[in-house]
Amino acid sequence: MPIADNSTIMAAGEIEPAAAAGRRALEIGLGTRSARILHSVRQLSGMIDPASTRSGVAEFCDAFTAWETEGCPDRT
Repeated sequence: MPIADNSTIMAAGEIEPAAAAGRRALEIGLGTRSARILHSVRQLSGMIDPASTRSGVAEFCDAFTAWETEGCPDRT
């Protein structure tokens, strides 16, 4: 599933597939150092409620937070 579709998936209320795609996109973005992919992942993270108990959400949020706090370049 293309990364650009994550916002469409979220708009349809499909948080589980969006979280799974986001996790895969984060892994790919880190592996390729693609700023475009990581930007999309950051956008997705802003749409997902980290308090959700839906399958895969906690895993995505944890992976995103770990990247953001440990490896994300400071853009200030």
